Amino acid sequence: MKKCLRCIGIVGGLLGSVAVAAAELEPPLDLTAPQVAEEISNWVLSDHHGSTGFTVSGDASSEHQFGMLKQDEVCTRDEMYLAWSTSSSNVWNLSGQRLALQASFDGTRIELPLEVVAIKPLPAGRKLVELAHAFPNEAILEVIGNAKQATIAMPEGIGARYFDIDQDTFSLAGFNAARADAQAACDYKSLPPAPSWVLENQGGSTAYTIAGAQLADHHFGMLKHSNLCGRDEMYLALSSSRADIWNLSGQRVKVAADFDGTQLELPLEVVAIKPLSDGRKLVELAHGFPSEGTMTLIGNAEQAKISISDEVFASYFDGLEETFSLSGFADARDQAQTACDSRTMQASGTY
Repeated sequence: MKKCLRCIGIVGGLLGSVAVAAAELEPPLDLTAPQVAEEISNWVLSDHHGSTGFTVSGDASSEHQFGMLKQDEVCTRDEMYLAWSTSSSNVWNLSGQRLALQASFDGTRIELPLEVVAIKPLPAGRKLVELAHAFPNEAILEVIGNAKQATIAMPEGIGARYFDIDQDTFSLAGFNAARADAQAACDYKSLPPAPSWVLENQGGSTAYTIAGAQLADHHFGMLKHSNLCGRDEMYLALSSSRADIWNLSGQRVKVAADFDGTQLELPLEVVAIKPLSDGRKLVELAHGFPSEGTMTLIGNAEQAKISISDEVFASYFDGLEETFSLSGFADARDQAQTACDSRTMQASGTY
């Protein structure tokens, strides 16, 4: 006997989520041709302008596609996607309509209420109809993941009227692996942008710094002073909520630094304490001049982990340990050298 998910209440979850999503979603996605595609078995992982798609071609027509979309920043939710070609000149009548397609996954039948979100021209006057805006629950995704084949048919009356082929089959081999890869790709795209090095004039010196991974107020980098551009002065800025942080003014603090496993102790002096808008204070440390060997070590490392070695001083920063990406350090140093040299030449009137 064929199983029917309507009978065991799974479809209710699908239809319920679709009803809510239809009201809350933004306007239909612009599912334009993928910019980048990587083949995974029979599945193709692609970028759908804000979504990560994983789809497989139909057996009756390679223009037919079945799969899912994962929208950036909502990567755990899968949106069903279907693309179907036709030579009908009247297919534009379906734009925006919701069609009740019939699907069978190894005999388990499900009704798929999909909305026509785009109709695009193909060569030879053909059209590609894209359907989406249905969000299967985990039970349905498990059914699909355990099945070998999907059979999808257009609604009765719609299929014969608007489509040359009203039914197609799709291999589901590799579905779970493709879904996992799409999840990883979506998660990666949803990561916040990595901090980048900032070049700026800081009290007559050229600074090149990068923000911390925990707080954007935290900065690690170097200063190059005019007339001494070949020399780098280490710079560190850390925030604190302590009201008595002013006690550190002028103090020399031992900073522990770990550059990809190579540990150094950096004796830096508190050169300034500045108020921040939320009542916290920004403590600036400098007056440490690393050797060229240390600069090479920093330039070859991927990240720096910074903490305060001295327990008494560490208490002013709540035992903070901050991480800074060192990617691009060498380029930032070169740019700071150029900027410093230029400023020095301008000051001396040698232009």
